[in-house]
Amino acid sequence: MANEAKKNNDFKVTRIRNIKGARRMLSRIIYGFQTGTISDSKAKTTAYLLIKYSELFRVEKIEEVEKRLKSLEGKLNERD
Repeated sequence: MANEAKKNNDFKVTRIRNIKGARRMLSRIIYGFQTGTISDSKAKTTAYLLIKYSELFRVEKIEEVEKRLKSLEGKLNERD
């Protein structure tokens, strides 16, 4: 029972603000899972959410680059 309480209390909840923070937290989860301080289900769920967050971040960056590219293409077309 004490070991189960230890597993639940060692995982510090933090706010993820960027992709670097997501990577850092994923690293902590992997380490916690390997050392047994984070339960299997908590590790899996949190890792899944972090991966989804990373995918959303990647999609936003791609959309931003596409928007900038269209803007540059428009400026080039105006020159011609």
